[in-house]
Amino acid sequence: MKQRTGLILASIILISANVQAASVRSKNMTTLDECYTKFIEDRLSIGLRVSNFNFTDPKKTSYDSNGNIDGGFTHGISTHNLEERQSYVPTPYLVYKFTPYVALQVGWERIEGRAWTMDYADPHYNGDMTLSGPSFSLQGRYENRTAFTPYGVFGLAFLHGEFHESTNWGNYGARRMEVDNTTGIILSAGVSAKIIEHVELDLSISHMQADVDAEYWLRPEGRENPRAEWEFPASSFITRFGIIYSF
Repeated sequence: MKQRTGLILASIILISANVQAASVRSKNMTTLDECYTKFIEDRLSIGLRVSNFNFTDPKKTSYDSNGNIDGGFTHGISTHNLEERQSYVPTPYLVYKFTPYVALQVGWERIEGRAWTMDYADPHYNGDMTLSGPSFSLQGRYENRTAFTPYGVFGLAFLHGEFHESTNWGNYGARRMEVDNTTGIILSAGVSAKIIEHVELDLSISHMQADVDAEYWLRPEGRENPRAEWEFPASSFITRFGIIYSF
């Protein structure tokens, strides 16, 4: 009799524990659903985009009537021209809508230019200048009853600067270039177009003001000294095309 009573009590405790656990899981699921509905659904979008850019002021070198270099952006060294080096690897970005009309946009920026010495008889390649880093922007949107949503963007890009010298110009370590980090200012206009539920195509045109300071170092006989300072004209017009998924 006592054994049966014990089994009955144990069964009741086990059933009660299962009911309570199911209730907790149900509450947790309800909380997650509420959080998703409140903070994610119709607010968060993630996407991939490709970019094509053009320097606004690459200081294309010209020549005077005597055949001498007339122009350039460096002082004291032979680098005169910056040529766009495109990369069409998709980069991620996201948009988080606070309201149907105001959103935060986060992306990844990358600008790469090939530096040249524009010698009249023999132009030659010096190395690659790269600026890359995250951008944070405020997006103003005009959502409407059509499939198209125009928008404007103002933001900042926090860019890390690098320069990779070519072997010949760098003279196997005797010369090097240092490019400073900089903050770029971004202005954009674009439009997204819904193609199916949750999926949109995105097209935009941007201007990024991102000129950057640089230093040229020379190492004669192991002693390293700064030779010149100047500013790389890295400001650009950027065309972007992407695809974005909205939760």
